[in-house]
Amino acid sequence: MPLCNIRQLRISSSLDDGRELSPSLQRHVDACPRCSRFLAESEALEDRLVKRSADAGGSPAWMHTRIMAEIHASAPGGGQERTPAWLPVAAGMAALAILAGLMTLSAPQGEPPAQETAAVQLSTPVPPVHPASVPARIEKHAKLALTTEFQNLATDISGARKFISASLRNTIPGLGGD
Repeated sequence: MPLCNIRQLRISSSLDDGRELSPSLQRHVDACPRCSRFLAESEALEDRLVKRSADAGGSPAWMHTRIMAEIHASAPGGGQERTPAWLPVAAGMAALAILAGLMTLSAPQGEPPAQETAAVQLSTPVPPVHPASVPARIEKHAKLALTTEFQNLATDISGARKFISASLRNTIPGLGGD
């Protein structure tokens, strides 16, 4: 429905310029009862105006031209109906430039290309690690991490216990200390 308002503006513009409806607009008019009714009413109005003008002796051609020019000048966009042919191309090129810039900014800086990295990795000797020592190393680090975590947890619990007991002593009279 909201698009019908835009299409009705295009219908009016085509009728004002004496052009036929574009194929896509004609398909819409054929499928949409609201726009079909609008086209029929607009054509009927135009026919009545032409008939009335003819009955009154007609209007001079210059008057028709001047009125239509005024209508186009007062229309949004200054009467220009079509976008210039270069505009979509320019928009596409701008979008590509922005995309290329974003890709350049997101690329890691200062790292050598993948081929050089592979060559460096192959030329740098790596000390061999015995497979039996891997679980022992992991176990050592896991025990150290768990020990540290449990010490931190014990410290937190002790601090919470001290805070709660101090709060209770200050809040509830007769609970020790006073």
